[in-house]
Amino acid sequence: MRNTDNEILKKTLLHYINLEYYANSLDEEFQTLLNELQARCRDAIESQKTISTKASYTAVYRIIKEEVDKFQKELEERLEEQAELIMNQETEFLDGLYNKPVEEGEGNVIKTAALAFSGVTLSKVLFSPIDGRDTAKQFAERTGKNILRSYDTPLRSGYLFGQKSEEVTAQVSNQMKQVARGMQSGILTAIPSFAKTTDRIVFLNNNVEVVWCAVLDGRGCITCYSLNGLHFKSVSLAPAIPHNRCRCVLCPAKDITEPLPTYEEYIESLSEDDQLHILGRNRYDLWKNYGIELKQFVNNGRKLRLDEIDTAKSFSFSSEKSQEILDKQQKVNPQKLKKVIAGLAKNGYEVKMGDEIDRYLNAMGREAAIYGVSEGKPFVMYHSKLSASGMFEEIIHLSQIRKYGIEKARALYNELEIEAKEKLLKFAESYGITEYEQDVIQNMLDFHKKQIGRE
Repeated sequence: MRNTDNEILKKTLLHYINLEYYANSLDEEFQTLLNELQARCRDAIESQKTISTKASYTAVYRIIKEEVDKFQKELEERLEEQAELIMNQETEFLDGLYNKPVEEGEGNVIKTAALAFSGVTLSKVLFSPIDGRDTAKQFAERTGKNILRSYDTPLRSGYLFGQKSEEVTAQVSNQMKQVARGMQSGILTAIPSFAKTTDRIVFLNNNVEVVWCAVLDGRGCITCYSLNGLHFKSVSLAPAIPHNRCRCVLCPAKDITEPLPTYEEYIESLSEDDQLHILGRNRYDLWKNYGIELKQFVNNGRKLRLDEIDTAKSFSFSSEKSQEILDKQQKVNPQKLKKVIAGLAKNGYEVKMGDEIDRYLNAMGREAAIYGVSEGKPFVMYHSKLSASGMFEEIIHLSQIRKYGIEKARALYNELEIEAKEKLLKFAESYGITEYEQDVIQNMLDFHKKQIGRE
């Protein structure tokens, strides 16, 4: 399902695609500047055989601080230059797109209602956040701070432990990779953002009613898709750019003559894989299996956290569809559950059950969950209609968290889900897992393998 065949919208989207290509080429220049900075700083570090004294740390840090300050200033100046360039190009684009002469009557050429550009200034463009958070100046300052931190931490470590300069530069190199990725994301966001900010200023000054237009290609997010087709009497009422590298555009409402697909229409038109990709497993389950409406996942252009989604009216196990799904699962043997709860308690894990836990798990579309690990007080929540597979899977996940730690376990999410589900299938008979549950586990196993290319 495409948004529309409207020529104005197609030209606008193509225009922004070209801006993305330009931003990519510009990013290469900025990455070159960053590499040159790293080379100068590396020379400063390697001028000392070791960073073993406060004097050597201070001398190197001073040089690096000066280099980073110069880089930050150059980054800010170049962004300002690009903002002015993009602003001027954008007003020319809008003028050519909307202020075209048209014929009326007997070949008389007249102008359409012209957009005025007198209110567009560089200061206004630079004052607006490029990513919903930072202005260009703030982005440059944040990048500078991140670079300095990437050097200061290894330098301090080198000073404390008397490390060789080569060891310090190796640590810096690893940390700077993340800085480079962050800067790249910011540059690729800033260039189109300068154009979009110009559009907003022009439309606001000309009292233009606008329509939010998302790119419907399955690679967007629920925030952008939920805004698609919404009309705003004034640009001031439209949400800010919701995230980095957002591809949505605003178009004058008078030029969008066909209704655009709603959020619900577009999601429902996609394949199951695309729906899972956009919504995520938990939201997909809430929508597909438990009757939560898609519109309940967002509010005024903001993606709601799972605990913010209002499930009070639309979700209940009394619903026919939900009851049918739960009835297919065989409840775990009460005696076996009692032994498992005792075993978990012996190992320091509390198990929580009851109506309140049922309601929470209902909203999550789950029958079991582990919480409190980050706070150092992990506990397990079990639904009153718990199945054998649900009970044993959380035990497997607890052992994985003990083995890897919570942060690494989160990073290995798909791998550990695969490991757990393969174990459930391997010991299905001894665990008392029904054939129906095995089918569900196999489907989820296939899904997680697909996520990491292990089909």
